[in-house]
Amino acid sequence: MKTFPLAPQGVGAAVCAVLVSLAFAGTARADDEASTSGGLKIKSSDGAFEGSLGGRLQFDAVMLEPDNGSGIGSDKVENNSGSYFRRVYIQLEGRAYDWSYKLHYGVSSGGGGTGSSNSLQDVWLSHSVLVPESTIYIGQHKPWRSIEEIGSNNQALFMERPVTSANGIYGGHDYTQGLYYAYADQTWFGGVSAYLLNRDGTGSSEGTGGNARLVWSPINDSGRLLHLGLSYSSDHADNTANASQALSASYRYGGYRLGSGSVTQTFASYGAGPSPSQDTIGAEFAGVYGPAYLNAEFASAKFEQDGKPSSTVDAAYVQASWFLTGESKAYSIKEHVIGNPKPKNRNGAIELKLRYEMMRNTDVDASQSLGCNITQGPSTGVDDCRYSGWTTGVNYYPNPAMRIMLDYMRSTADLGSAGKDEPDTIAARVQIVY
Repeated sequence: MKTFPLAPQGVGAAVCAVLVSLAFAGTARADDEASTSGGLKIKSSDGAFEGSLGGRLQFDAVMLEPDNGSGIGSDKVENNSGSYFRRVYIQLEGRAYDWSYKLHYGVSSGGGGTGSSNSLQDVWLSHSVLVPESTIYIGQHKPWRSIEEIGSNNQALFMERPVTSANGIYGGHDYTQGLYYAYADQTWFGGVSAYLLNRDGTGSSEGTGGNARLVWSPINDSGRLLHLGLSYSSDHADNTANASQALSASYRYGGYRLGSGSVTQTFASYGAGPSPSQDTIGAEFAGVYGPAYLNAEFASAKFEQDGKPSSTVDAAYVQASWFLTGESKAYSIKEHVIGNPKPKNRNGAIELKLRYEMMRNTDVDASQSLGCNITQGPSTGVDDCRYSGWTTGVNYYPNPAMRIMLDYMRSTADLGSAGKDEPDTIAARVQIVY
């Protein structure tokens, strides 16, 4: 298996080093306070400066059982089962007077959303405006989309995000660069954003977008939650000479692996050519009742481009979990997303989980495939374009900083008369966050 360096390199590393130095330079006096609960935390005696240095490590192992005989997808790619560092991040967060900052820098082979080593993730400055519950962010951030997309990968229920996220219907456009506003209190979240589609490590002129999200949480008590939300995004690409910068919907349905072992189904791709656009509306639900957790989302994206037929791609999932040890999912009102529990006893917390998801281009028929395809799949005879998958598994939380995950995925990528691919995937992760 190919190996990658774990040392920061290039411009991103230089930015990271400078910001670390600046963050702690303002607090380096003899009467400052330092703490090591979790990561390294330093606060100046006058309270004007504070900073914390932490990180995360996610070590994954994946085994793919291809659909031998399908003739497409997993039957044709190299079976690159193995282990790798999915994410190794350096995390710097803090405050300088009344401005806050955040910098997450990926130094692992798995990188971030782009899959490259040495990439910046969350990098922004923020400031409260008008009221304490209202915040503006400037820099690289995620638009206010689905609850599973906004939430950290440290807290996602499964190792892979569902089809309503940048893993699926948003076609890899996770972090963007721009201006983001959010209001959040115990009951409401409202956010709007205006951004460029580029992120660190990509081209500087890939298009523009806007987004809004509204969440209502009428029940939000310890061990009890009702969460209802809506979101809308409108993205418009402008650098369309490169098809890899297209607006698209796709899903890596065999699980994440490095190299050529990944298998992907593309549902729509609108790129090389004039004025591609994607308008996506989403609805989300989450509920907690004691040890039980239930979450579902639906998203529908309309793809359009001059000189090309439009496509509508629908995606949905429902997932649930149950803590055998009695814990409840946590809930963060800062962005109204789900978090991990704290184990009730020294033996840790055990969570059973199950998810069903589906995705389909509803405009594909025998006369036009509209770009629907599977990795090393046929280019003709495609008269359907749908995916469905079941994932089940268990999460074990030995302590608040660690999580051990085990997932089993059964996938079905269906091109109608052109064929069907049904691989099985077993994946495991050891994670620590500090």
